[in-house]
Amino acid sequence: MPLSTEKILQIALDLAGLTEAPADTGIQVSGAHLEKILAGIDIGPAELLLARHLGCGLALAHHPTGGSTSLDFHKVIERQVGQMMSVGVPEAAARAAIAELQENRRLTANNGNYGHNPSFAKALGMPYMNVHLPCDIIGRAILDKAARSKVGPNGTVQDVIDGIASLPEYQGDPVQPVCVLGSPDNPAGAIFTATAGGTNGGAEVAKAYFTHGVDTLLYFHLAYDNLKKLRAMPEAAGKNLVLLGHMPADRVGINPLLAALEKEGAQIIRISGL
Repeated sequence: MPLSTEKILQIALDLAGLTEAPADTGIQVSGAHLEKILAGIDIGPAELLLARHLGCGLALAHHPTGGSTSLDFHKVIERQVGQMMSVGVPEAAARAAIAELQENRRLTANNGNYGHNPSFAKALGMPYMNVHLPCDIIGRAILDKAARSKVGPNGTVQDVIDGIASLPEYQGDPVQPVCVLGSPDNPAGAIFTATAGGTNGGAEVAKAYFTHGVDTLLYFHLAYDNLKKLRAMPEAAGKNLVLLGHMPADRVGINPLLAALEKEGAQIIRISGL
């Protein structure tokens, strides 16, 4: 069966173990008989024009592309509640930890030009879609396994870093996992990969994890003001935070999808972080 935008979405959902598309993932312009795909972490108007220039049948992004995938992005942050509860954070405390983050993302999206990118795709007649959370779910499983792969009974944070850095997506990349709270020499203790929740949870979510027994927390990224706030929290004393690096970590999640599309016969042109 030839690839279509709908089939690509279904492949992504199947790989992630999802039954429906999450709020941050969707098809802006449908297409069928897709043989040549321009894929990137971020795909906007310039990349849509490049896709047309290169004769591609689809522009496939990882990050939300506009429309409901941007306006409803705050909804996928809800996943972080379940992740925190899995290590013993009470539901009320977990919801309080994400409340400000969710509101910030909702208001930011409401203020943005949500139709910008989709309007270019429609004007060009270029099939256009993105797959965000499903790829992050795929990547989380791989990253978590790698993080634990070199940690023995007396494992350190450096062992966690070494495990992540051994993944192919990190080979030769200038961005590597880094410990920004605690020390690489600290015992790794209880490890938790706090990804696949839309975005990182900031200082308040990290505090909730640390309060309930997590010793080494893994984030994709963290803004400096949140890091300063976290460093000042007594709950963070003796704890460790490892930043995975946004682009290589995103590649870990999207590469299995692209490999599956190649098995279906698609030619993939990788740009924009891939």
